[in-house]
Amino acid sequence: RPLTETDFMVVAPYNMQVRLLRRTLQAAGLGDVPVGTVDKFQGRQAPVVFYSMATSSAEDVPRTLDFLFSRNRLNVAVSRAMCLACIVASPRLLESRARTIEQMRLINALCRFAEMAGEQGVHDSTH
Repeated sequence: RPLTETDFMVVAPYNMQVRLLRRTLQAAGLGDVPVGTVDKFQGRQAPVVFYSMATSSAEDVPRTLDFLFSRNRLNVAVSRAMCLACIVASPRLLESRARTIEQMRLINALCRFAEMAGEQGVHDSTH
């Protein structure tokens, strides 16, 4: 069957990003696409999930790196997808400088996720 708006879900870590994504999708005539935070969508699923990391670099992170790079948050976001999970993020996030051992672990987890996606032939629009 053809996909409909309700087959998609857009997840973001921050409420302000969620509001912006909702307005943008509504303006594009896609107001039925569910958009919410990782916390709000725990337990919900969709065939296709987009996870918007919502920031261009570590310096632009509105909260802490620990919040944005949380392994649990990333896992919950991508596990909402029944068929396809797409992470929308700046490659500069993979170059973030860790200030603690835990941040190093978190950044490494995202880098490993990106590396595994590359091994699957996932397209990187920066190259």
